[in-house]
Amino acid sequence: MDQGPCEKRLKRYVLTVEHPDQIPANPVEQAGFELRLDRMTPDQALMCLQRAGGQNCLATYRSIPHFGHADPSTRASIGWPLRLNLAQQGCAAIDIEWDEPELKQKIQAIQALGKKVVLSNHSRTQTTLPIDAPILGLLGKTDCLKWIVTGENTAFFQNQRQAYAERWPCQMVYFAMGGDFWASRILSLLYGAPFTFVRADDQPALAPGLMSLSQIQSLDLPNIGFEEVQLFAVIGLPIGHSRSPFWHTPRLRESNPDSLLLPLPCASAADWELLQHSFPELRGSAITKPMKEIVARYLSDTHPLGAVNTWIKQKSQEFAANTDFEAIKSLLTPFKSHATVRILGFGGLGKAAAQAALDMGFRVQVCNRTRPNINLIDSRLELVDWQNRHSPGAEILIQCTSVGMEPEPESSPLDEIPSDCLVFFETIYHPLETRILQQAQRSGIQTISGTDLFEAQAAIQNDWFKNALAN
Repeated sequence: MDQGPCEKRLKRYVLTVEHPDQIPANPVEQAGFELRLDRMTPDQALMCLQRAGGQNCLATYRSIPHFGHADPSTRASIGWPLRLNLAQQGCAAIDIEWDEPELKQKIQAIQALGKKVVLSNHSRTQTTLPIDAPILGLLGKTDCLKWIVTGENTAFFQNQRQAYAERWPCQMVYFAMGGDFWASRILSLLYGAPFTFVRADDQPALAPGLMSLSQIQSLDLPNIGFEEVQLFAVIGLPIGHSRSPFWHTPRLRESNPDSLLLPLPCASAADWELLQHSFPELRGSAITKPMKEIVARYLSDTHPLGAVNTWIKQKSQEFAANTDFEAIKSLLTPFKSHATVRILGFGGLGKAAAQAALDMGFRVQVCNRTRPNINLIDSRLELVDWQNRHSPGAEILIQCTSVGMEPEPESSPLDEIPSDCLVFFETIYHPLETRILQQAQRSGIQTISGTDLFEAQAAIQNDWFKNALAN
């Protein structure tokens, strides 16, 4: 159904507003507004429409089953008359929920006004898109199916890509909510979605994984299709907090303006294989917990450290490296006069730290909650039982556990710092200052932060990525 020459295109980025005061005096050119009618009065809705300009607005009356605030029974008595009135007053697009009563009549009423229909569904479990549903036959090329789910596992990214490859009678917005799934919002744009939702830079997220306007603008590539993107990733779980996308992407674009690095949740070898299958064009990846050792085992014949944090694919060949190893060596160099290093935690990062310290000539102690077989790694390593982690005997302490990371920043791997510790090296950067790092700083101990480590290893990693772009 062709609805004529009327302009029904929403702005690429849609800011959700719940009050007229949230609409700035000088709106960003690329941003439109979703008017959350379930959170405002009719008078406030009309004021929002006037301030934003109707051609920039999507009117939504979100019910509780669709993660909103309105009782579903009020959609016909309150929500529909209000949306219809806004459409008559010039609102460009009207959201209609998938399970509303009299759905056909409502769609046709909005189309008769020359406005864009956004047929929406929000679900925690209903991930399958209704490509054969008869109601979609009412939607024209300028209308939109908006299908929002809650991200649960890596398989969503394969489902998302396959969904956008189908032939639909209308446009589509399909992504997953969740802090570890915000990449799906950018991918949906690259696959062809007409818009996505963002928040103002100074406002909190109204939904998990909702990006700020400046964040999405720094990563989005609005003038190209996905087949042109030079794609990189950072993988692990949790992953939504990673700084890597915002650190690497601008630097990669110095070499190729179509570069993009996104966070993709990945927690097993099966997840890793699924991502490679879902994104065969993936050029390289930064690797974080718990994948460092898993990917190393995947490439077992080339990595003596037993853990990697960088993966590169060039043509049919795969390469991997551990830039943590080189970065830790560089950060420890000013402290070579000290004799002993104690490593807390012996996962992928702990192994890299231990090997780096050994290479530099330190005596190295390993302290882990479960007792590792350190002789399989290097016979020079010494084992300290976890219950003795507070005991004196090491001038440098390297904290390689995940204890103290968000969402539990008040936790700590130590009740107190050993009395003879002179240098405390924290590897966590989310939060920027963990509780134990702050304690070390207050005690006058020299510190190396997780941010120091992130930036040192990322600089080496970025050279690997740029080399992949050049070949």
